[in-house]
Amino acid sequence: MELNVNSVLVFSLVVLLWMQAAFNAVTHNEIRIHLVRHEALFLMTLAAAAVASGWIYNLQNNPWV
Repeated sequence: MELNVNSVLVFSLVVLLWMQAAFNAVTHNEIRIHLVRHEALFLMTLAAAAVASGWIYNLQNNPWV
């Protein structure tokens, strides 16, 4: 059984969110990240490219198609 390429990205995001929630529960402080517009756009573009490349990879390597 093969792993979906995008599952690594999603798993990493879930782990980071759990760590943030644990930090908030222990310290009663929130972690806030302030991004300027071009930084946010860069991160969104990077995430979209990662999802699109994983989608294309899955389409090309799917043994059931």
